[in-house]
Amino acid sequence: MSDARRFISIRSKYVEKNDGLSIYQYWVNDEIESTQQSAIDLTDCAWSIVNDEDDDFALSAIFCIACAGSNKDFLELCSLLSRTSLVVEWHYALEYMIVRLNIDDSIIPGEHRQRAQKCPICKEKVEVSPRYPKYICQKCLSGQIEIEEKIVKLSKLHMYYGSCSVKCKVNGHLCEAHEAHFGGTVVQHLD
Repeated sequence: MSDARRFISIRSKYVEKNDGLSIYQYWVNDEIESTQQSAIDLTDCAWSIVNDEDDDFALSAIFCIACAGSNKDFLELCSLLSRTSLVVEWHYALEYMIVRLNIDDSIIPGEHRQRAQKCPICKEKVEVSPRYPKYICQKCLSGQIEIEEKIVKLSKLHMYYGSCSVKCKVNGHLCEAHEAHFGGTVVQHLD
């Protein structure tokens, strides 16, 4: 079995963690450490799988590129997007790379540019969320959150909104906090 195929086949250990694309980041980091390969070597192996057009392995290879690739790899993934049946997965990988590499909007091809998302308060790039387009990043939420002139910790926000939503101020910006779709709390900027 080639190094690239071995690399892809061990991914199941990380898939069991079930915490999204970040599992691939753990996997790539472990692979680099255990094999003493560089990120460039792993990215080259992943590209060989993508170029073989073997969809059984291509998805994992794409996520490997997202975790270990460079700006050049980002642009190449963008150019190949139209030839794949894994469009949704490629978009997740591209979005992950935009945040991980802090890719400047000017190099993002036009059809992907609108998918970049920023925190409305600090303007830092955040993971894209179509459901919550104006969500506040964790860095900003670690600052001052004010409800009814009281300072509240993020972990206690749920006590104020119950089954509804509650208006709050995050670092002086008017926002709204409510339960997120799959639980937890989401805070969005109000215009």
